[in-house]
Amino acid sequence: RWLPSFCNAKLLSSVERLTKEKDPYIQQCVEALVETVVGIVPGILDSISIDIQHQPTGKRTSSLTNHGTPHAGRSHIKSSLPLFPVVLYLFNNPIFRQKIVSEQILLQLAGFMNQLKTSFQGHDEFLLTLLRIIEIVGQQSCGPLQFQGIFLSQFLPSLAVLYRKISGGDMRFLCLKIFFDILVVFLDDISDFSSTEKEGFRNNIQAARMAELSHIARQHFLPSYTSLIEDEDPIPMYAQKLLVMLLDIKCIGITDIIHLKLLSQFFDFLWEDLSSINLYSVRLCLFLASAVEVETKALSELRVVGRIGELLNFVHTRGMGDFLDPVLSLCRSFLMRSPRKNSSAYPEVESKAEKSGGIPDIQEFCRYISMFMGLCTDQESHISETAAECLVLLVKAAPRETACMIISHLSVFTNVLE
Repeated sequence: RWLPSFCNAKLLSSVERLTKEKDPYIQQCVEALVETVVGIVPGILDSISIDIQHQPTGKRTSSLTNHGTPHAGRSHIKSSLPLFPVVLYLFNNPIFRQKIVSEQILLQLAGFMNQLKTSFQGHDEFLLTLLRIIEIVGQQSCGPLQFQGIFLSQFLPSLAVLYRKISGGDMRFLCLKIFFDILVVFLDDISDFSSTEKEGFRNNIQAARMAELSHIARQHFLPSYTSLIEDEDPIPMYAQKLLVMLLDIKCIGITDIIHLKLLSQFFDFLWEDLSSINLYSVRLCLFLASAVEVETKALSELRVVGRIGELLNFVHTRGMGDFLDPVLSLCRSFLMRSPRKNSSAYPEVESKAEKSGGIPDIQEFCRYISMFMGLCTDQESHISETAAECLVLLVKAAPRETACMIISHLSVFTNVLE
């Protein structure tokens, strides 16, 4: 009964200040207070769970309309549901949070996720508060990593289900953001783990965790990808970023992407306003164009070479350094798929190009020959090398057109040679 007043009086911030006091007596008092408050939270959550079970189902009218903030008087609290925002206040406070996060509490919160499958009075307000609590815990890497079983087997699947059921755009975005934040904690941990642990031990632990994450991605992320990229901003960008991260650490493969049957959609951004592009859409196209699993014929049907050249011109003239390397690499990947007589370091891709007839509109790159030549002198070695390789590949793929364009830009060619 006193918890709402406790939070309303802003004592939580006072407790945080008191923890910095050096007086042993004050420290003991603060510790006792924190332990007392934390100790009653499991009972509150149990009571809330029972109250939800006894709530009338159907219309989602708000049971927290008069209790949206924890300042209701004792006489107004007829159930434990109005106390749930107080739990959020405790999770928001770092002093209480480090004591309150436990397996028992997380399992109770996971149980709420299951109870939300049916509607009840105050459903939406309760869901928002629950998501905010999970968001706070998920953003602390120690939480997901310490209790990975609960996060991987309960929170992530439940968030995916909620995303598909919720109609409100803001709430759907919050579900995806929390899903994203939690998954990124595990993905980052795998990357760090790979660079620090000994080989034998690393392989066993990393393989097990990678298998779990792959299962989560294939069962609960990829099936919703089509809906995600068609949703309201910024949901598509979050989905693209997560897909890039999963591909980066080989948590999923190109075949998983092919099964989505969205090849043309991945390149659709090239026909839109280039000023709105994001790096993840470019990198996804690069993954597909450079993968031997993707048929050259499928890429040739897109007829996007001219737009890729325009994209290269756009990012180069505007000094978008982060985009330059992946866009140049995308040009190279398309050029590698055009038949040519001389062999190179990419026999698998070249072999498929020979059989398929290559990219019919590859000569569109010739319109940007001066830019390729100019980039050969870039101070960044990886940029100049990729540009030079594109130039050589272009000469092999469309020798006559390329020769004509080089002759018409002799001054640029001379500068490159110098």
